[in-house]
Amino acid sequence: MIQIETARLLLQSPHIDLLPMLLDYHQRNPAHFAPWSPVVDATDLENYYTQQITRYQKHSDEGTGLALFLFEKNNREKIIGDVNLSNVVRGVFQSCNMGYRLDEQAQGKGYMREALQRVVQYAFDEMKLHRIEANIMPHNVRSVKLIPAVGFEEEGLAKKYLKINGEWENHLHYAVLNEKMEE
Repeated sequence: MIQIETARLLLQSPHIDLLPMLLDYHQRNPAHFAPWSPVVDATDLENYYTQQITRYQKHSDEGTGLALFLFEKNNREKIIGDVNLSNVVRGVFQSCNMGYRLDEQAQGKGYMREALQRVVQYAFDEMKLHRIEANIMPHNVRSVKLIPAVGFEEEGLAKKYLKINGEWENHLHYAVLNEKMEE
């Protein structure tokens, strides 16, 4: 299990014991997450998130991904966010994609900025990645402001990049490079 700390947060890799907290996290935020997320069948969320945790663990074990749940250090009983590094490709590429979400009630406190700065550092220093990419819908104003603040640069527009909330959505494409690997 991976645990990463920041000044105010604990970032922890998923395990099945966190399933009740994960269900609570998503049940608190359905309207908040809907504009930015793929459609999830709500008829059997427990099964869906059990499979999701299993998939996260498999990707971590294989080195093809890293999922982390965010907790305030003073409240480890409630997930307030998640960050995912997915599609890790090794060899000459050494790259991945990054996605993230934050509980509606945790917005505006700088938590995601704090978490992303630490995750980028971890990805570069521990995972030895060269490049992290993030794709953001242009109307996601908070993320469009956040991602450059943690070092990402905009590289262009990816048309109809992901199917979000049932629609193919354009995304701004951002990346940050591990300058240490340039040496």
